[in-house]
Amino acid sequence: MSNKSIACLGECMLELSAAGDDLFKMRYGGDVLNTAVYLSRLGSKVSVVTAMGQDKRSQNVISKWQKEGLDVDAVFQDEQRLPGMYLIETDEYGERSFYYWRKESAARQMFQLSTAYFQSLIKHDIIYFTGITLSLLSATTYSAFINMLMRLKEAGKQVAFDLNYRPANWRSAQNAISNIEDVLPYLDIIFPSYDDHLVLHPKHSKKNAVNYYDEFGIGTIVLKNGADGCYVKASNTDRIQHFPTLPITPIDTTAAGDAFNAGYLHAYMKDGKVSKCVELAQKVASVVIQHPGAIIQPDSFNQAFNAQETSLKTGAL
Repeated sequence: MSNKSIACLGECMLELSAAGDDLFKMRYGGDVLNTAVYLSRLGSKVSVVTAMGQDKRSQNVISKWQKEGLDVDAVFQDEQRLPGMYLIETDEYGERSFYYWRKESAARQMFQLSTAYFQSLIKHDIIYFTGITLSLLSATTYSAFINMLMRLKEAGKQVAFDLNYRPANWRSAQNAISNIEDVLPYLDIIFPSYDDHLVLHPKHSKKNAVNYYDEFGIGTIVLKNGADGCYVKASNTDRIQHFPTLPITPIDTTAAGDAFNAGYLHAYMKDGKVSKCVELAQKVASVVIQHPGAIIQPDSFNQAFNAQETSLKTGAL
């Protein structure tokens, strides 16, 4: 286990997924929370930095995070607000659609406590957030957040970011591009999916996309492209490396990118070699997409992960 620790900053939500005709199962999720849980299961030291309510459901969810080994000292609880919620629908190909109830969620207000959040983040080696985190910012908290990133970089912290662009969360695509470009100079690692990138920059090839982020001085660029695998450019090379994906038929791709990021970041904190980071990232993602829901049961995860490692070693895949 690495001695490094990581803080995952963003919105955590209640998740509803189909469990039969007109029946739904409630779990918890949210992009940064998905990554945090899988990081913890791999053995990383992880802190969740978010805001929830003080209701019974929020208390129950926080207790479950503790059982996952997550540090919840920086989970702020708002007595006047509730957590957000989303519903997942999955088609016959494992692709999903999302429906959200989040406009009045506790996480929408969390960056008003910017001083408290900075103190909770400065203790960690890596700070991870996403485009969804960024989209939560109001006009009054946006500048405070950018200032916080500046201070974290000055303190020698590393910052990792997943583009995770959701059009409904932004006033316009141009608004998203402008705000995202404000944070890019502070990043050490970025995990854009090519699909998300194309929505914002429709004329970019995969090479154009990598070069676009490289111009902002980001040390490690990991462009994810679904079944095609990923394209990685690290700071110590001018070469863009392509890593094909594992031959897996998905059941549910809900948290594929979040799980990939967890594997990559865990290996990054231990070793840092690109090939090792991608190898673990693809293993974790391939396990998760063979189960329904964003966060699969711990026993199912451990059993499938260990079985896949055995299959990879014997060449059974």
